[in-house]
Amino acid sequence: MRRYLSLLLFIGLAFGENNSDLLIFKNGLQYYGEFLKIQNNMIYFKPKDSPDYQNVFTYQLDRVELKNGEVLNFKDVKKTNKTITKEIDKTSTLVLKKGKKILEFDSGQRLIINNDIKGVFESMTKDYLSIRTDLSQKEIPISSITKIHVQDTVSRSFSDGVLAGAGIVILPIAILSIGNPEAHYGFVFASIAAPIGAVLGGLTNLILPKRARTKVYLIKKNAWEIVND
Repeated sequence: MRRYLSLLLFIGLAFGENNSDLLIFKNGLQYYGEFLKIQNNMIYFKPKDSPDYQNVFTYQLDRVELKNGEVLNFKDVKKTNKTITKEIDKTSTLVLKKGKKILEFDSGQRLIINNDIKGVFESMTKDYLSIRTDLSQKEIPISSITKIHVQDTVSRSFSDGVLAGAGIVILPIAILSIGNPEAHYGFVFASIAAPIGAVLGGLTNLILPKRARTKVYLIKKNAWEIVND
């Protein structure tokens, strides 16, 4: 009697295994259960006595033996470190357009956006303008921009300083010479002092820091627009 019970138990176990799919890992682990599908390098499999399907990467598996006799072989599948990223078109040039007028500002240009965001222009996409501030990187929606202040510096030229220096010397002498019978002495002095004053004025103008200049561009209909095509 015991022999018949053992035989029936063996037949039942064998029938249960033959009626299941077999998942075999590369490390030798095996699980009986129900195979569902392969999707995006993942196997969906419900182990025996488990209420839910579980997902396993195909690179972890050696093979899946299906109950219909078919074998899905994964022993040659390798793990990949490749990361799929979406390429976003960026440009390092800010283009403003008003009618036929077009202005271009390169990366590194100092800007003030909407009177409150100060920083350096980095790049832009179709939807965002990237500004590097003293504290962080800001992505500003282009649709929210109503005003752009473009900060620039203007170099002081040597020639401007020459004219200013010479004028400082000549102008007082000319005023004092009016109605003065000895005015010719003043002109002689001016002819000597003016070149010296001109050179000093030119050098001073080069030493002084550059002059800051800010232009404001209103971003609205019938005014300036940001080209982000």
